[in-house]
Amino acid sequence: MSTGYRALQVPDLVGRIHVAIVHISLEKTRGNIREDFNKQATAMSEVETCLMIAGNFNDMPKIHTKDIEHFRSVLTDKIGNLPSATMFDVFGFVAQLARYK
Repeated sequence: MSTGYRALQVPDLVGRIHVAIVHISLEKTRGNIREDFNKQATAMSEVETCLMIAGNFNDMPKIHTKDIEHFRSVLTDKIGNLPSATMFDVFGFVAQLARYK
């Protein structure tokens, strides 16, 4: 039985209205590179979640920032410096719907 929809707030992300998904391709995933990437990506306060995927890209972090300038800074200063990260593709959010049981 479904209980409907509800919103969950992550305190660190409140006030960060700009949301984007960044597709990241890694040059290498062997050895400690994957482990180092995971630690650094998930340690960023702007990252809500980071999915490791199969396909043209290796990872998809969901990024929350206060505005586009903050996002650009995160993209260049943080994501751009992740171990082995070579290629990025960015998708901005229009809306998010979630269903919880």
